[in-house]
Amino acid sequence: MAFALPTSLKSPSNFSLYKIKYLYACATHPDFQSQGIMTKLLNTVYEEACNENCAGIFLQAVHQSLAEYYQKLGFEAFFFRDHAFYYYHREHENPLRPLRFSIISPENYHKKRIQILENNCFVDWNEDFFRFLNKSETHFCEYENTIFSFKTGFNNIIVDELLGDTPHKQIADLLFVELPDFEVVHIRSTGNEFCCGQIKWCNPPENKPVNGWLGFAME
Repeated sequence: MAFALPTSLKSPSNFSLYKIKYLYACATHPDFQSQGIMTKLLNTVYEEACNENCAGIFLQAVHQSLAEYYQKLGFEAFFFRDHAFYYYHREHENPLRPLRFSIISPENYHKKRIQILENNCFVDWNEDFFRFLNKSETHFCEYENTIFSFKTGFNNIIVDELLGDTPHKQIADLLFVELPDFEVVHIRSTGNEFCCGQIKWCNPPENKPVNGWLGFAME
């Protein structure tokens, strides 16, 4: 199986949105692996995307060996971010003044996200995507000129996306103040330290960008 979710890629070179498909949950039953089934399936999805005039298809490899497999099928490194940042409650110091962030709606987060990323090449998920995340207990937040999203699990606070000028540690302090029972804040943010996604172009944009920002993934 392989799911292909239609979305858009925004290129800053000409401020256009390009149709693109996100592949996720690609899997083959263990009894039928190593028979070329997934290769045929991904090639079929690629051909359909090209026939639909999509710019390409993209995905996130779970581990390096899969990234190498996708590379053999024509996928190239494209989406990048900085390595994850971890902050621990035991190292947290109570701020001298109260710190508060605001919870905002999925629709408002979507609009502010586009404004902050306007000079970047990025996956522009639509409002329905953010409503879906919100129903799945992802919280969308605003603090000064920064927006971020977080969810909780296994005694961790996971910040899936952090966009803006506020330092990472300050965001961690904000979350520890509001959620004192959690031990770790795990932050993911834009950057170029390592590849977190690959793309296979069908009809690349003019002045094709060399990298982009994904932020969220269905996995």
